[in-house]
Amino acid sequence: LWQARLLLAKTAGLRRGEVLNLTVDEVDFNRETIYVQPKRETSQTWRWQTKDKDLRVLPLVPELAKILTLFACNLPAGQSYLMITPQRYRHLMRLRDEGRLPDRVRVCPDENFAKPFRKILKRAEIKTGTFHDLRRTCITEWLEKGLQPHEVMQLAGHSDVDTTMRYYVTTRSSLI
Repeated sequence: LWQARLLLAKTAGLRRGEVLNLTVDEVDFNRETIYVQPKRETSQTWRWQTKDKDLRVLPLVPELAKILTLFACNLPAGQSYLMITPQRYRHLMRLRDEGRLPDRVRVCPDENFAKPFRKILKRAEIKTGTFHDLRRTCITEWLEKGLQPHEVMQLAGHSDVDTTMRYYVTTRSSLI
């Protein structure tokens, strides 16, 4: 589960909430793309709004596609969320059905996210870091590979190119 979460941030630039709210229907294995989009409440999903409120289409790298294919094939019937354990999904759906699913949990459906992530950093002998740093790395690498700032802005889901340039270009001096 964590390997897929990390790869989604590192290779597709997804934010934590986008990773945790990713559903099977938003991964197109044939087109090698991931769709990040708002969700309506349905029998299998809860209402969720993306930060930028728009649809984004992102690349799906082969290594991640393999992992997500396995996850999709092993999901329990009725579960559409890829990055949440079946037990957690059942719990959240129960809360939702009772009208007790808070907005903060819709944004971050895995409330036990920080502690396991810190353990991963420690095991990797990384002293400081955040999950968002993986997204920063992805966006910076898109720029380093030659994507134009306006293309990266769209992939990142930023409202204007200034945001992309201010927060990501200054990260590495090789981009200046």
